[in-house]
Amino acid sequence: MAAYFDKEQSLDLAMHHQIPAELRTIAMRYMGANPPGQASFRVSLTSGFRRQDDYRYVFDLGERFPDAELMQYSYAWGRLWRDEAGTVTFSASAIGPMTVWCNGEMIFHSNYEEERDPRRFRKMNVEAKAGWNDIVIEFCKTTLGFGGVFGTGRFKNFPFHFIMPLPDTQGWEGWAYSEPGDRLVDPDFTDGIWWRSLNWLPQIHWTEEEKARGNLGRIYGLQEGCKALGWTQAFLLPGTLTVKGKVTGRASIFLGAEEQELSHDGGEVDTEIPVNGGWQNLFVTVVSSEKAWGYDLKLLQNGREIRLMNPAGVMDYDDAWLYLGTMKETQILDPLKLTDITKLHNEEYWRLDVPNAYVRPFIERPFFGKWNYPLGVTLYGILSMLRELKAPGVLDYLLKHVETATKFYDYSLWDRKKFGAPGINNQLSNIDSLDDCGSFASLMLELDKDTPLEDCEKIAAYTADYIEHKQARLEDGTLCRGKAGLAEMNGTMWADDLYMSVPFLCRYYQRTGDRKYIDDAAHQFEMFKKYLYMPDKQIMSHVYLTDRGLSNHIPWGRGNGWVLFSLSELLQVMDWGHEKRDALLNFFQTLCEGYLRLQDEDGMWHQVLTDPTSYQEASCTAMFVSAFARGVRNGWLPDSEKYIDAVETGWMGLTTKAVDGHGNVYGICQGSGYSFRSTYYRDELTWVLNDPHGIGIVLMAGTETLKLRRWLIEQ
Repeated sequence: MAAYFDKEQSLDLAMHHQIPAELRTIAMRYMGANPPGQASFRVSLTSGFRRQDDYRYVFDLGERFPDAELMQYSYAWGRLWRDEAGTVTFSASAIGPMTVWCNGEMIFHSNYEEERDPRRFRKMNVEAKAGWNDIVIEFCKTTLGFGGVFGTGRFKNFPFHFIMPLPDTQGWEGWAYSEPGDRLVDPDFTDGIWWRSLNWLPQIHWTEEEKARGNLGRIYGLQEGCKALGWTQAFLLPGTLTVKGKVTGRASIFLGAEEQELSHDGGEVDTEIPVNGGWQNLFVTVVSSEKAWGYDLKLLQNGREIRLMNPAGVMDYDDAWLYLGTMKETQILDPLKLTDITKLHNEEYWRLDVPNAYVRPFIERPFFGKWNYPLGVTLYGILSMLRELKAPGVLDYLLKHVETATKFYDYSLWDRKKFGAPGINNQLSNIDSLDDCGSFASLMLELDKDTPLEDCEKIAAYTADYIEHKQARLEDGTLCRGKAGLAEMNGTMWADDLYMSVPFLCRYYQRTGDRKYIDDAAHQFEMFKKYLYMPDKQIMSHVYLTDRGLSNHIPWGRGNGWVLFSLSELLQVMDWGHEKRDALLNFFQTLCEGYLRLQDEDGMWHQVLTDPTSYQEASCTAMFVSAFARGVRNGWLPDSEKYIDAVETGWMGLTTKAVDGHGNVYGICQGSGYSFRSTYYRDELTWVLNDPHGIGIVLMAGTETLKLRRWLIEQ
């Protein structure tokens, strides 16, 4: 079997067998490659194309152009950014004839069966280039329909969004689209000028009549008895700020928490305000009037106009102001709270001075700020390492990642309702499987023990309610897969789902004291043993088909790792007097015996546990090492010496065979589907470098090995 790298490049050799240094190297490489950062703020239009729950855009051209003639054509144009060249998966459904090009190459052309049944969809894997990729879609109106659905084919982990490419909208989220007309003959989308012959939408400029209403009047309409505000930022010198311009309606300005009236009933403004130096938030509030509503102001110091900055740093948008409305005239504002860009205010979010435009946050980094199960595992491993090593700076990194998700929780629910699919928290805001909630929510509860997290209680309760009352179950209460994004998963049980449920149930039991959660966790292990356990091998099958009563009898490595590691999580929390503890402890011991027999001479376990020709897999090795170490420390494994040896040889295997001296982790199986063919697991589920399914659990393995060594010294 080919080695992942030369032995001279191993982490063990580079760090001289020192586990603390090895753990820091792995963690620092991960955090350095995925630095903290905020969401990207972009312009989005409510007049654009909405997205479905699966994050695909719905091109409803039949509704937008009811007067279009048969055999007229409309084009949609969007761009997708990729940091590196590689494969992306798209999905298309046709409402009528539909053709898609990517960078000038045709990737989809609908057939008759697809055009007559819009419920059909076709996925396509496309080689995208590094940088911008141009997607052009041609729609033709027939009596079947006019339009289609297009977007990501893997919305759970890759809910990408498109950017409008026209000169005035570069950087804005969405699609440019053309009015119906004649077909482009032999289109060449690479010549840079093909688009100039078409009339493009959406409308992004105000009419002269709308401009006359004032900035707030054209954004919010002319309403009586209400007010709205604008927000900008500026770097000021200590001294005096001069505010000049015109307001329509009663207006005030806030600098910090101080309010000063600019005009009681509108008109020209020329006011001086004492100010402190440094970056300042400035708010202007205006009460509506009958014919116009708004302000047009300049800020000056020492006779020079101050440069204003957009508070959200909206990409490719020149106006320095954000707008919020509408509120009752009598409502008292707290400007200090308004500066929290993660929050809704009066169930509304910030708007822009463009027709139908909102500013929206998008998570565009693949491994920072997102809420998904692999990252839940990754951050749990980093947190465990932090607690053992007291690594400086790591807690701040964890908090920034988790709070990027939790602080935007209420906003993401609003965003989903407003635009069809949110730009942030795509899984948390639309839970339809255990993958969407259990792993990351478990990590959230664990981190909350160290530092209280905003909205943790609300999100944890939401997750618990989903698992207990909404997730699909068999009649005997066993968790199984329902919607889960793919029809072929419906009615299946996966060994993975013990990790997606049990650790969260354990932590929520600790938080609430409600025994039903720990009882449910114990019940899941009883039932998963019933359906997936292979007593002749003392290990687990990966998947069970509930409708046919069949397990696949394939011992996928990571699936088995999830089982044993999750059982160790349960045993750590379960009271010694629990009536099911003895049976679960016996099951843990039995599984450990089965897995121990399958460890190879390098200390590793394999992708298919019983197939030594399959590759040495890092994530399952790490989970077995972690569980064995916990088992010894907690007195769960009576014949402890052989497990101590397995832990040491397992960690040595990871740091000599799977982790190099720079902290890169090799041999991590990619995210899986399932099959009844073992060759699928061995040959098609290839490994990925530094995949988040494995980095955190490798850190956990090292941390548990270090704990075991210290425990042995204490003994």
